[in-house]
Amino acid sequence: FPTRRSSDLCGIEFSWTGNKKLKSDSPSLDRINNEKEIRLNNIEIICWKCNATKWNRTKEEFIKYCSTVLERMKKSGKKKGK
Repeated sequence: FPTRRSSDLCGIEFSWTGNKKLKSDSPSLDRINNEKEIRLNNIEIICWKCNATKWNRTKEEFIKYCSTVLERMKKSGKKKGK
C-alpha cells in the first residue's frame, strides 16, 4: 500500500477515503511516459485533479501549460474566482 501522502505536482494531501467516488484530492495512478505501458518504473501517484488536467501531456508539457495559464491570467489582471 502506498505511503505517499501528497501529490508531487501540486502538494495537495491525498484523501485516502476508500470509497469509490473520485474527488479532486483522490490519489490517481499516472503513467510517466504515456507511450509506454503501466509498469512500476513508469508510474507515479498524483492527485486526480492534476491527472485529469495533465491528461496525456508529459510532466514537462503539463508544467509549461500551467505556467502559460498563470502568465495569461497575470497579464489579463484576473484573479482567482473572478
